[in-house]
Amino acid sequence: MKEKKPASKIKTIFTYAITVLMVVILIGAIVSSFIFSGVRLQVIWLGAALLIVNLLVMLFFVGKNMR
Repeated sequence: MKEKKPASKIKTIFTYAITVLMVVILIGAIVSSFIFSGVRLQVIWLGAALLIVNLLVMLFFVGKNMR
């Protein structure tokens, strides 16, 4: 088997960390659905969506630059 390059290992760890952050944000938004209602809930979901999109873009560009 081929040995993984150090950059590849770092990329894997980074991908895992970003994925965990996205899941935590999603779980937090779901839990807040049971606590808040109305405009507050809308703001929380919009903020969560914005954070997840931001993390996906970051994951794309950092992954593209790490070879």
